[in-house]
Amino acid sequence: VKRFPGEGGFQLHLARLYHQAGQTGRAAILYRQGLALKPKELRFRLGYARLLAGEKRWNDAVLQYRAALELHGRDPMLMAAMGDFYRQVAQEAA
Repeated sequence: VKRFPGEGGFQLHLARLYHQAGQTGRAAILYRQGLALKPKELRFRLGYARLLAGEKRWNDAVLQYRAALELHGRDPMLMAAMGDFYRQVAQEAA
């Protein structure tokens, strides 16, 4: 990441690729590094929240969604992601 600090687009793309490939440990590192570089970037926060939810780390995911809400309010992308998250939690509880 330090070699490509820029706007974070490279890190985000790479994190998503790792996530899709099932390499969640590597993806999590990149999401966290991206958030360290750009703490207000919604795409890093949502990607990391989705990864945490996929690992059933519900409380950690909720913390990321709450942080996103504080920063971005009713952003449509955020609202859709939160809806998906709560559906996932409800299905697991059923």
